[in-house]
Amino acid sequence: MAIRSITFRIVAIFVGISLAGVVFILSVANQQLRDVIGESHEAEYHDQLEHIWSSLDIAVHRLKQTEMREVYEADFQERIIENLRSAYYASGPSDKHQCIYPFIVNSLGKVIMHPNHKRGERFFSDKAFIEKMFAEKEGDLAYQDEHGETISCHFMFFPEWDWMVGMVVPHQVKFSDARRFQYRMIAVMTVSILLAGGLLAIFVGRIMCPVSQLTVASKALAAGDLHHVIDIRGHDEIGELAESFVAMRDALRKKISDLADKNEKLQESEQRFRTLIQQAGDAAFVLDGEGMLHDVNEQACMSLRYSRDELLGKNITDIDSEFALHMKNNENWNKVTSSHAATFAGLHHRKDGSTFPVEVRLRVLQLNGQRRFLIFSRDITDRVRAEEERKKLESQLLHAQKLEAIGRLAGGIAHDFNNILTPVIGYGELIKAQLSPGSPVAEDMDVLLVSANRAKELVKQILTFSRQDRNERIPVEIHIIVKESLKLLRATIPTTITILVNIDPRCGQVLAEPTQLHQVVMNLCMNGYQAMQNSGGTLGVSLAVVEIEQNDALKKVNVIPGSYVRLEVSDTGHGMDREIVSRIFEPYFTTKGQGNGIGLSVVHGIIKKHSGHISVYSQPGRGTTFHVYLPRLGVTSQQEQAREQALAAGDEHILVVDDEKQIVETYRRMLETRGYKVTCFTDPLAALEKFRENPAGFDLVLTDMTMSHMTGKELASEMMALRADIPIILSTGFSELLNAQQAKAMGIRKYVMKPVTSIDLAGAVRKVLDG
Repeated sequence: MAIRSITFRIVAIFVGISLAGVVFILSVANQQLRDVIGESHEAEYHDQLEHIWSSLDIAVHRLKQTEMREVYEADFQERIIENLRSAYYASGPSDKHQCIYPFIVNSLGKVIMHPNHKRGERFFSDKAFIEKMFAEKEGDLAYQDEHGETISCHFMFFPEWDWMVGMVVPHQVKFSDARRFQYRMIAVMTVSILLAGGLLAIFVGRIMCPVSQLTVASKALAAGDLHHVIDIRGHDEIGELAESFVAMRDALRKKISDLADKNEKLQESEQRFRTLIQQAGDAAFVLDGEGMLHDVNEQACMSLRYSRDELLGKNITDIDSEFALHMKNNENWNKVTSSHAATFAGLHHRKDGSTFPVEVRLRVLQLNGQRRFLIFSRDITDRVRAEEERKKLESQLLHAQKLEAIGRLAGGIAHDFNNILTPVIGYGELIKAQLSPGSPVAEDMDVLLVSANRAKELVKQILTFSRQDRNERIPVEIHIIVKESLKLLRATIPTTITILVNIDPRCGQVLAEPTQLHQVVMNLCMNGYQAMQNSGGTLGVSLAVVEIEQNDALKKVNVIPGSYVRLEVSDTGHGMDREIVSRIFEPYFTTKGQGNGIGLSVVHGIIKKHSGHISVYSQPGRGTTFHVYLPRLGVTSQQEQAREQALAAGDEHILVVDDEKQIVETYRRMLETRGYKVTCFTDPLAALEKFRENPAGFDLVLTDMTMSHMTGKELASEMMALRADIPIILSTGFSELLNAQQAKAMGIRKYVMKPVTSIDLAGAVRKVLDG
């Protein structure tokens, strides 16, 4: 036995010393070799980065020479990226460098150049890694990719375009030469040790034969063969060990026989339990007091998209992070038993990272004498979605009801207010016509008329808001509308906001609806104010004439070449990034946490309806600038306006009907000053009776829409029944019963909105009479 023990020690010492020597030699050689190879490769990669950096710098230098950096910058970037891609990606990589490649990303981590990612995609998922690169500017960092492989990233910052130029070098490729050397050394050493070990094995084999027999016997017992014959005799240590093996084998036979019956009963019970869980329609989990999963059913695997092996061994908090909080806060947690379950809501996480709401029922059970928790988890996604949809529909219905109520209120206010303004504007014009131009009273009357017309426009804004006004586009002096809007805006914006105005009064006219233009200016200016309301700043508003040529950049967005009026609104607020800029014109999109997000979408819709164009430029921290382009009209000459006014006169007989005496008198004075014969009525029934007496005695009828006893629509129908060709003009402050299209369809020649000026009324009358 002594000889055998010594032999074993000799073999062990030999193998140990050999292995230690191999490990020492390889570790020393490998580290030195890696250092040498690493320095060589890093110099090579740094040269390549400098070459790419120099190429970008040359491109920027050429771009600056063009003196049109903003126009050509994107083209220069595309061109230099294409050249670099051709240089580094076009040819197939060698075996050694198939994973080594340069890349370029911006400060947001989005790809500018990459062999496997499209431009704009994210290359680095770790935002902190990107921030660290841009903080250090130049150097190298290591990270692990999605496969767990260590990657070296050598990088240099290119400040002109805020780009980071990098070189990706997997450690596996970088130190492949060192590994090949290491593998060769291992092979040589291994062969040497195997040869020496083989010789020792032959020598020791004869001595260790009884030990081998005991080893075979132990494996047989471990495999469950309790009838294996152990035929080793002797009075030494090996013989005693063999006798112990025989005694252990006999004891195991008896133990296993006793346990067989118990296991059979236990398996029957567990099988019934597993069948019950597997057949359950909900996800089922069995966990211990620490939350570790011990069993799951097939429904749990399907709903969470894990395999059973992946779920076993996980903690329940890996699936539902708030589970522990629910257990702690559940007042019935300590009362949970096999007959009393705890129920609460949860949020489960699938393998792909998605989540879904669940209803959890938890109870206690005993398995193998141990306390376990059984959880049934039911997916309530459809229930939650239906509840959210119901709340959304309720909110939309409430919003629609509020808008309808506001619209009705606005319509009523507009009707009464327009009736009030009609005599104010009418008599104001009549009085002004009797005064000497330039007199103090005439100037005072001009102020009165300007205020009345501003009130008229305010009513139109109310109707526009209530969605019940039919807007009509007319030639307007846009610079006047912008100035009036800024006057109103100055009263609402605090003094911390400085307004810089640069308006060219020679901008001329645009074909537009004045109220909607006012809405565009107000919305853009209020958007700029809200961006600066906390910190203050400067709001810039300018108006100028621009000419769009065939080769202008705006031609690319379908802007027809010609003369345009450009409205520019800028602010020095917090600005926006590209993602927000791309969505600001979407309905209901807002970043302010207040309002309904429709201001800019309304502006966009108005500009498009007026055949214009709106663009926006913004940078975070540098403010925002909006450019609005509207087609410019020629200015109507004073001679043409005078000729139109002269043509508006006549001597025909006009029947005027309105239940407001002041309005009737206003219309009468307006028309009589232009030579017309006017018969007035405040009662539509009396007017109809007069018309019946002599339908041919009137050349035109001017009637209000909303009157007592009879509406203007009914009056017009009765008169056209008596005389089908009678020209009728319908005047209204506001009407829900009839609009311009409906009036025209029933034969009414003209539909005018109160208050109407003397010139507009006379022009409408003359146009209808002349056919």
